[in-house]
Amino acid sequence: MACSKEKEVLFNVLDLYRDMPYLWLKSHKDYSNQPLRTEGFRVLLEIYKTFDEKATVKTIKNKLMNMRTNANARFANELAAVFSRV
Repeated sequence: MACSKEKEVLFNVLDLYRDMPYLWLKSHKDYSNQPLRTEGFRVLLEIYKTFDEKATVKTIKNKLMNMRTNANARFANELAAVFSRV
């Protein structure tokens, strides 16, 4: 479980990540703009480095992928529970 400092930093990273759809929305016109995406991940990294000074862009990408995977699994479980009641 993440400590409260890490949670706070991750919430800040997620808020910014939501405002950068070119990092996660494949249909966005700038999704394939690699320099823009690289700069976006660097911005996220600078925020995360307030918690972990040794973090890299790969660290941020892995954190985001893990959170996405967990959110999708939770959503699938809740959806299955709803349909099992019907």
